Amino acid sequence: MKTNLVYLLVETQSHISEEKLVASLCGLPERVIIQGIKVGSAQSRAIAIMSAHERELVSEEVRDALLSALERPMAANSITRDNTVAVRSTAARALAIFPEDRSVQGALFHRAVGNDLPQVTRAACASLAKMKCSYVTERAMDLLRSGDPSENLVGAFLLGEFGHEPAELFILNLIQKRPGLARSFIRALGKFDTKRALDALLVYATHRDWEYREAAVSALAQTIDRRDVRTVLDKALKDTRQQVRIAAMQAYAQTGRAYQMDLVLSWLEAESFVERRAAAEAMVHFAKRQEASAHLEILAHDEREHVAGAAVYALRYFPNERSVRAILHVIEHASDFQIRAEALESLRQNACTESVLFEMVEEALKPPIASGE
Repeated sequence: MKTNLVYLLVETQSHISEEKLVASLCGLPERVIIQGIKVGSAQSRAIAIMSAHERELVSEEVRDALLSALERPMAANSITRDNTVAVRSTAARALAIFPEDRSVQGALFHRAVGNDLPQVTRAACASLAKMKCSYVTERAMDLLRSGDPSENLVGAFLLGEFGHEPAELFILNLIQKRPGLARSFIRALGKFDTKRALDALLVYATHRDWEYREAAVSALAQTIDRRDVRTVLDKALKDTRQQVRIAAMQAYAQTGRAYQMDLVLSWLEAESFVERRAAAEAMVHFAKRQEASAHLEILAHDEREHVAGAAVYALRYFPNERSVRAILHVIEHASDFQIRAEALESLRQNACTESVLFEMVEEALKPPIASGE
């Protein structure tokens, strides 16, 4: 059997980030990438798929290899199952490079509505959302008219992404017809830049059911420049339900504007750890303002590990020495494995990690200063 170069490269360089692994494959011939998609570990196959996606390799052979990866059989073993999900979802995202291929569109729809795992469904929907054409729009409308709630959700998401106005009335009706899924349909309305959708969102933002209010407030983030929307969001910041208040804060944060950062910073000192965590998550929208990292560095030492974890996630977007050291602190002290793993990923993605670690090694290798000197 031929040597799988992709597998060898990934296995021997597993200590570096996915981005660097993908970059390391850029000089390999297409046939090698195709082999890497078909054979190897879950990680090496995913890296090969990402390389094909990044390089936009759009031959029929690449397409067929990606479709095969998308249809990879699901195993019963939990670890193997997780690996299969990773390969499937990566393949679903990569297939977006074939926006006009009917066989690709059909396969993605199958995964989007085929009762697949959430990661794969989301990836398939994200790729379909980039394929705005008559076929995809018509299929999405069929899903919206379906009697299957899961199909309704996929249809509403896609048509919301397309801003397909004829879908508005269907979605408004589904909010009434399927109250258990109303939050998702209300969020879909936020994608429609129409008066009817906006008026409905403003009404739902003051609904007696807090779940409706939360969904509407989140959706209104798309139209935050309107005065009537800001009035509703200001009211939501004082809502009796914490979830609605958080949605309003995060809606303001999405603007990334400097004067909104003060609002988020005030939440970083909230008594509720849930609110502190939500504020830390919202700080990613202010990554262009490096002074914001100082507040996250403090939060990385929060007594609540999930707050520290949210801060560390945001710190990956703030490339400076203090951010890297705060991430290292969490890796060293957090007891939760998932938080340590997230911190390690932040360490890999922070652009200053390599230089900071090099300086730390240099410092450690310096000979000790004699006490008499």
